Amino acid sequence: MQNELTFFLESFRHTGIYLIDRTTMEVYYENAIAQKYTVEDRIGRPCYQVHGNKTMCSSCPLRKPERVSHVIREDLGMTFVMHAIETRWQGKDVYTILVQKQEELSQKSMDEAMKKRMDRALCASVLSYCEINMRTLRSQSRFFSDPDVEHVIEDIYTEHLRKMCEYYIHPEDRDHVGESIGLERLQDLSADGDGPKEFRVRYRSSGAKGTKAIVMESTVHILRDELPHYVSIITKEVTKEESIQRKLELFAEAAKDAVSLFQLNITQDKCVVSSGTNTVLGDVGLELEHCQTLEPFRNCVISHIPDGEYRAVARDFFDRKQMLEHFANDEKTLKKRFLINIGQDQYIWVMMELNMVQNPLTGDVEGILYSEQIDERVLKDNIITQVINNDYDYIII
Repeated sequence: MQNELTFFLESFRHTGIYLIDRTTMEVYYENAIAQKYTVEDRIGRPCYQVHGNKTMCSSCPLRKPERVSHVIREDLGMTFVMHAIETRWQGKDVYTILVQKQEELSQKSMDEAMKKRMDRALCASVLSYCEINMRTLRSQSRFFSDPDVEHVIEDIYTEHLRKMCEYYIHPEDRDHVGESIGLERLQDLSADGDGPKEFRVRYRSSGAKGTKAIVMESTVHILRDELPHYVSIITKEVTKEESIQRKLELFAEAAKDAVSLFQLNITQDKCVVSSGTNTVLGDVGLELEHCQTLEPFRNCVISHIPDGEYRAVARDFFDRKQMLEHFANDEKTLKKRFLINIGQDQYIWVMMELNMVQNPLTGDVEGILYSEQIDERVLKDNIITQVINNDYDYIII
């Protein structure tokens, strides 16, 4: 009976068939057509290992609810449709994987597919696009410094990375880049079917040959779902984004001793506490930490301001629309002081300062809002005012 079944499976001339264990995914059998579609002998091994993966392939039909998937194999010049069926083989629970050729890929169609991916990168205003075949380790790179010139450079990826580090990357950042997008790491990520699909690494350019040094960001895409065994790297300039991030970090550093520190996305109406509010604010600080948008934040502050005049000032100061208007008028730093009731008839003076910047990547107006306790400063100001207004020789408190 078993020989008859094997003879039946071998009779298929256009469908590859292989049987795998449902638990371990070990391959028990494959017919002659299936053997043509694999680069190594896979009998007795988990099927995903043959493809260089550590876990189930992302294109495996077992990952799909309908148990059907489509796979592009540029190395074979074909696309396949794969079906998975539950069955039994020699008393074991197995999956029967059916592989059928859907269409043959011409060199022209493969070139057009790559050009489409490169054009997609070009549309993102990138500096370069690199695509690596993790099987052959060959890479194809295109640089967009001159959009009128189309040139694709083919090279072994390790040599491409060496040249990139030598000619384009700041000496102090070369080790970092080599570790982040080196061949060994890309091979590990490409082989991990459950790993991340993309990650980013930032570094400085070398500023060689009189060019201005810039900050670059390479986004690495693991194309396991789109093009198995391939990785692409899209590099763009992020000098402005880096500058904005550094500015926000400086604002936060300058305000690290503040009684409260919040990061705002004013355009998106988001409010996030950057660090726990100082215990000086007591329950008021805890209330502010739970505010996720500006309106409840404003209402919370106003509810703890005893003076009507300062309440009106706070109502305007924390109004999101007015913040955006101030920014549009190039007023990027706002300061106001308030008397805050922190509970049990205790009051403190705080200076609230808002520093706003525009994120060049999203266009959103963002900001750092922090408050500083200024009781002593207000007291000194009041003493000076009393001396001037009342012509006292001195005041003792």
